[in-house]
Amino acid sequence: MSRVAKKATRAGPGRPVDMAKRDAILEATRRLVLRNGPGVSLEAVAAEAGVSRQTIYNSWPNKEQLYQAVIARGVDEIMRPLTNAPEDASVEVTLTNMARAYLDSILEPAGFVILALVIATREQYGPAYFAAGSGRAQRLLSDYLRRQAERGVLDMEDPDLAAEHLMGMIKGNYFMKVMLHGPSAIDLESHKRRIKAAVSTFLRAYGRSR
Repeated sequence: MSRVAKKATRAGPGRPVDMAKRDAILEATRRLVLRNGPGVSLEAVAAEAGVSRQTIYNSWPNKEQLYQAVIARGVDEIMRPLTNAPEDASVEVTLTNMARAYLDSILEPAGFVILALVIATREQYGPAYFAAGSGRAQRLLSDYLRRQAERGVLDMEDPDLAAEHLMGMIKGNYFMKVMLHGPSAIDLESHKRRIKAAVSTFLRAYGRSR
């Protein structure tokens, strides 16, 4: 391999981590944060993932950037019903699947631990965590809505605002209730009603037939 080619394979302080190790590191971080809270050391992450600390540094020079990657990965998983759906798939079905994944995710224990981390470090890392989390989720949803509007299925002037409307209806006051009352406040039947009402209300507001 030429010196130029070798240089092209490098990113940051070291050689990029292959995808299998990257996933192992992100999943190990998520498990440890859920188990022990946000004060997780990179040494503990390396041991949990079965990699060296340098392997982590090759992609993430500090713990905060690693946390950002964990948050972004979680968002990508939540939004997979949007990113994997064929463009001509039913918008109602696609949004329902996304809404279910989104609501389930923000109500799981790991989500509250990550939220506590974000709040505790908001002055220094708040904007970056928002961009990796809620901002990224809204952008992916907005992109999907924009494409559906271009297909003539939906009708909206501002996909970003429409995405915020849908996410707000899904989350509502329910999220705050569960966050303050604990898992005992989770009601699976309420899940179903909330998702159905949010999607149907959204489509009445933004559907082309209105």
